Amino acid sequence: MVDAATRWPETVPLKCICTREIAEALFGIFSRLGIPKQVLSDNGKQFVSNAMSMMGVGVERMTSTPYHPQSNGMVDRLNRSLKRMSNKLVEKPDDWDKLLPVVLFAYIERCP
Repeated sequence: MVDAATRWPETVPLKCICTREIAEALFGIFSRLGIPKQVLSDNGKQFVSNAMSMMGVGVERMTSTPYHPQSNGMVDRLNRSLKRMSNKLVEKPDDWDKLLPVVLFAYIERCP
């Protein structure tokens, strides 16, 4: 997740990309950083389901235009950078989630 105004990145390792886990992760982020006015996501079924109607906290849910990846450019760039950085650190593919906080810290500190 990336805050569009400040470009502040947040990451949460998930066991599966399902509505419930994503909603719990977003609640965790919102409880620390505050509730945003809008959330932009792709059109994945886990984001557009009824259960994900921004959990009743008054967040406007927006979806990007299909086949227009530039809409989620900041998140795509973050994912690409974190993946590249973690591939250099992770010896075993199962350890990526343990190193995610370290990789995110390195990403934040290298950005101007």
